[in-house]
Amino acid sequence: MPLKLSTTRRQIQNIPNAKNIEIINEFLEYMRNNESSEYHQNNNRKNI
Repeated sequence: MPLKLSTTRRQIQNIPNAKNIEIINEFLEYMRNNESSEYHQNNNRKNI
């Protein structure tokens, strides 16, 4: 069963390294600004 975007977003906050969280969030903001679909954003989050 695929994960929802909100679930994946919450899981990112469980990463122990704050710098990694910051980098991932910057990348996701970039994707949002370039109008990537939520499906594409979520797949990239899961891969990261």
